[in-house]
Amino acid sequence: VISVFLCPLLLMSPLVTFNKNWINKSSSYGGCTKFFRKFKVFWTSPCVKFWIEIAMYVLFVAYQCYVILAKVSKDNCQINTEKIILFVWFGLLLIDEFLQSVSLGYLKRWLIIILNMI
Repeated sequence: VISVFLCPLLLMSPLVTFNKNWINKSSSYGGCTKFFRKFKVFWTSPCVKFWIEIAMYVLFVAYQCYVILAKVSKDNCQINTEKIILFVWFGLLLIDEFLQSVSLGYLKRWLIIILNMI
């Protein structure tokens, strides 16, 4: 996980290079400079996306445990800043899961199954 956050520093060095044929064939990176092209390719690669998502879930669970264990007051109905951050983060995770299910077609299949049951 640490390498995901340290590897972008290698993008500035000449150690990371692209195949010349790949650069010419790839039109989506056409107007970018060499550094920004490397940067975009690195951060949009599936492996890096996976490790960042795992790190964010671990941070979410750790923050949720912190809020539940350390910030529980006598009045649980009191809304404080930590709880608001937790609710917003949870909402963003729900929206992300919903958008993934829509883009993969799971929501459409689920709705078809539910409608066929009715």
